[in-house]
Amino acid sequence: MVRQLRSRYGREADAWLADAGFQKTAEIDELATAACGTTLYLPVRTPADPARDPHQPLPDDSPAVAAWRVRMGTSAAKELYIGPLLNRVGVPSPRYQHLIRRRSGS
Repeated sequence: MVRQLRSRYGREADAWLADAGFQKTAEIDELATAACGTTLYLPVRTPADPARDPHQPLPDDSPAVAAWRVRMGTSAAKELYIGPLLNRVGVPSPRYQHLIRRRSGS
């Protein structure tokens, strides 16, 4: 899909929001290359070991995959990723709740 968008628009996206089905480390590495430079926002899968923090890099992670894991553990990335999902099911993002309260008069 990344290649299709590149050929269609002639450039890479600055940021990419994707679901967990996209999670392939080779594609994460490709998006992070200097030629592409796309910041990926993609949820980290829950590890099989419940004691392992999914946002800590694994020993065999590339620098791009390690940075993605750490980035997705930040509150900014979670808000960016989770906010639109909550809006889709009718739960407003905290960033916009004050606007809804103003409109409704509460």
